[in-house]
Amino acid sequence: MTESIAPDPAVFNKAMLEHYASLGASGVFALDENLHKLPIFRWVVEFDPENPSASTAPPIFDNGHFAHAGFVVWTGEHFERRTTVPRSLWPCRVARPFECPPQAGHEDQFVID
Repeated sequence: MTESIAPDPAVFNKAMLEHYASLGASGVFALDENLHKLPIFRWVVEFDPENPSASTAPPIFDNGHFAHAGFVVWTGEHFERRTTVPRSLWPCRVARPFECPPQAGHEDQFVID
């Protein structure tokens, strides 16, 4: 079961994590604040707010402040790793502008409408 909820190596791999760590980014952690309402969490790496990633290529989003490492969704029968999810599974929160509909520099190409 652990492998089924680990960050998806097709989306995010050890070399990427090591590269991001060399830039001062955090380790991979779960954004799970919606888990009490929706059967989903998201793996991310966070860059230092004072030193965001210069890249805007996927999996970087939110103006270089985060790197996406995949979603994990409970289907009712098993966990499923997904690269993208519909907005209904990852609702917008004003406190996190990168989760909201596209804004200049804050596009989240992994949440689709």
